[in-house]
Amino acid sequence: MVRVHLWILFSFFSFCSLFAQAVVTTCIQGSEKKTQIQNIVVTQAPDDSFLRYFQVSQDKNIVRKVASVVGCATYQTPSKDVIEDAAEIQEKSSQIKVKRECFVASMKREHGTDEFFCPSSSSKGRMSLGVPSDNGQCLTDQIVDYTSWAFHEVISCMSDPKKPIDPLTLFALMNNESAFHFYVASKGGVGIGQLTTSAIDAVNNPDRSGSNNYIEQIKNSDNPHCAPFKKALAEPLKNSYAGGYCPLLQPSGGFARSLVYSVSYYLMTRDTLMTRVNSFLGKKGEERASFYNYAALAMYGPTALNEESHVIQAYTESKGNFTKFMSAMRKKIPYVANTLKSAEDVITSEDTNIKNLGDCLEP
Repeated sequence: MVRVHLWILFSFFSFCSLFAQAVVTTCIQGSEKKTQIQNIVVTQAPDDSFLRYFQVSQDKNIVRKVASVVGCATYQTPSKDVIEDAAEIQEKSSQIKVKRECFVASMKREHGTDEFFCPSSSSKGRMSLGVPSDNGQCLTDQIVDYTSWAFHEVISCMSDPKKPIDPLTLFALMNNESAFHFYVASKGGVGIGQLTTSAIDAVNNPDRSGSNNYIEQIKNSDNPHCAPFKKALAEPLKNSYAGGYCPLLQPSGGFARSLVYSVSYYLMTRDTLMTRVNSFLGKKGEERASFYNYAALAMYGPTALNEESHVIQAYTESKGNFTKFMSAMRKKIPYVANTLKSAEDVITSEDTNIKNLGDCLEP
């Protein structure tokens, strides 16, 4: 009898090992040898980590449930709090979401930004993984699902019902900045929103602009969608990432921090920093959120608030017509042109059946 039990356990351990290897080596794009990030995504993290919330929410695979019984090395039973939080999140999730196929198309876009692997947020060193291509990081279904989940989770956490975050605007922004490769960094920015030192500084010091303190709001929030982000925000992010990208690139806490800071800076721009645009549109009686959303997107880029005059000119020329407004912005602001070109790359991808960016929204 004992031998039978041991054989069963050995078989399950072997099966778990084979299953993990199969998951690791199935790349949508990239090198099967560069699986460092995928290994973390499929390996169980501590109960209070950002990644752990994702794993609990996705824990429908019978192999992982069997593994928890026999004690696979890659599985840890989630804490009661994490399970309850995940259940409450699923029950209260009613937001309109971006289709998974659009994330796949975005993440398969090639760009020249370097990819890195950081084993922890406190790591001083980082491993270079190349650039998104056949030789870059192994992109898997699990990484796509994790990225999509995190994107929708930060919106559900930070969106104000009175002034909601438009998922398509944010999708277009992050598609342009990083193609949703949350582990990329360059001289111009770091992470999924390609944060700069000035953007981090603005979020860390909202009192200077009279903006909301989004970090403290999340830390004190009872919204279950905010629970996954709290540990990552427990310690403040330093204003400068010089010499150490890992606090924004590590696949769990670094990713969570990068998302929150990127969305915070976008909201600061939309609601507080672009004072001239807000004042101008207010005087015109313009209440359509789309103008504010894309004006903020225009000023998220490298030329930032210097584009306010161009946004106002574009609105004046459009006479309140949103299509003409976007066309004028595209001509006047290179960052908007690049963002819309990147969105078109998603739309025309062979991985989707969509005809315009709006089709990326689930019905």
